[in-house]
Amino acid sequence: MEETSSYTLARSSAPLGEPVDASFVPWREAYGPKEDALRAALWAAKAELDSMDEGTYYRTRDSLFPLDASGPQGSNDFSNRAGHKLSQCMDHGNLWGYLKTLNSKNLFFVDVCGGPGAFTQALLTMAKRHGMKCRGAGMTLFDAHTRAPHGWYPELLRSKRFEATFGLDGTGDIFRTSNIHALASIVARAPVSLVVADGGFDVPFGVVNFQEVLSSRIVFSQWLAAVMVLKPKGCFVLKLFDVFSPFSQSLLYLSLHCFDTVRIVKPKHSRVVNSERYLVASGFIPLSPRWEEHLLNLHAKGFANDTVPLSLLPHSAVDATFTSSLRESVEAIARAQIGAIRKIVERAKTQPPPRFPARHVTAAMGAKPPVETPGDDEQQQSEDELP
Repeated sequence: MEETSSYTLARSSAPLGEPVDASFVPWREAYGPKEDALRAALWAAKAELDSMDEGTYYRTRDSLFPLDASGPQGSNDFSNRAGHKLSQCMDHGNLWGYLKTLNSKNLFFVDVCGGPGAFTQALLTMAKRHGMKCRGAGMTLFDAHTRAPHGWYPELLRSKRFEATFGLDGTGDIFRTSNIHALASIVARAPVSLVVADGGFDVPFGVVNFQEVLSSRIVFSQWLAAVMVLKPKGCFVLKLFDVFSPFSQSLLYLSLHCFDTVRIVKPKHSRVVNSERYLVASGFIPLSPRWEEHLLNLHAKGFANDTVPLSLLPHSAVDATFTSSLRESVEAIARAQIGAIRKIVERAKTQPPPRFPARHVTAAMGAKPPVETPGDDEQQQSEDELP
């Protein structure tokens, strides 16, 4: 997948209906009883990398897919691939043109789970290029052990164009509903027309195929924060992984009732071998008070005892028009991913063995326990580094 791909989601004109209580299931059962042949094929392809050492994997991947290599990719505008990915999402969602129809001169954005700030840096740079004055606010985890000890790059904390917050309790933890309320309160008077959310966390190798369902909570939390802070007609960019699970699909379907246009975008700088993709939406339509209360209560309840909601909607609410349009993106991205993994496996067979002992790809993938980390390209290493 050498170029950015974009898929517009569709739904019937049926109304959303009233919210219903979600059923929680153990995360290993979150895909439901129905087996998906494409998901099984993707998992089988990933298993082919199990015996490959880390050095061989990186050399082979980067030689086959140069855009997958870390770094600025020859750009003077972006310090790493994250900026390129956001730029490609914005372009393929026509967000800059749309945002200028809302306010041709000014942009106010919110960056959720974006520390240390690659997306914010990219937005400040791109807005200038588009002739817009840009200001923003952001909330991310406060972690004294990262390269940005206060969550954000020091230059952003010094900038008059950016306001950092760590929520009501000072942690920046998006899983705490009080912090979402605090973020919404801070930007309540700001004309928030764009929210970007690139959060993720490391997933141990033993459960890496379940990254989608293990990420359900952070994806939902970022989505909920966005609908709480956006002003009507605003735009949203959110990182996703696979979208095989009923939960992921219900969140996308709900998004179609909250935005005029919803796309799934796979930027060309998003590694073809991984499952990353982005929801790119425009034309925000605020939730009804009842739906907003329902989703806030679900978030406050938390995903306890290793469980996740099976879906945010009754199965009957997700119509065939939506399912068909979503499947197009799922199949295209998964087949490109499978093809890329197989190319790496075949090319690696011709590579000389490493001169020094190296960790296997599987060992690298299992280096850390699940803990929320920023979505910035420099720090995230699980799905963004390895399939």
